[in-house]
Amino acid sequence: MTVRDCSQDDIPFMLELGNERYAELEEGYEPEAAERWLRAVVGAPAVIAVRGEESCAIAFIVWPTWTPSASYCDLGAICARKHLRHPLEPLRLLRAIDTKRRERGCSRFYIHSSFTDLAPFARRLGAVPLTQSYVVLK
Repeated sequence: MTVRDCSQDDIPFMLELGNERYAELEEGYEPEAAERWLRAVVGAPAVIAVRGEESCAIAFIVWPTWTPSASYCDLGAICARKHLRHPLEPLRLLRAIDTKRRERGCSRFYIHSSFTDLAPFARRLGAVPLTQSYVVLK
């Protein structure tokens, strides 16, 4: 299984995964808006986008306002087919992002998801729990 950087040519694949995984979300899924978003971020300098055969992930490099030299990486999205032939492929994507963020000088990698429990993958990368998360609904 190969992990590689995403390009604009991979957007149809990424949208296919999104359609498979998120079409039934309570919040709704907007394929046209998702495509616009992907076209804006894939290939951008502050984005790390990688894919495998059955999954993709996007992370953002962030430069804090008051300490821009302390950049960090924040997982924006990870998406995989429901029935993976390679169940550890998402872990390989996270490892690839971790390597790339280190190469770019990012001090930390925040791994989180609103839809999937990424704790088993995060622990395998050596991540530690950071804090509780909360959400305000309408």
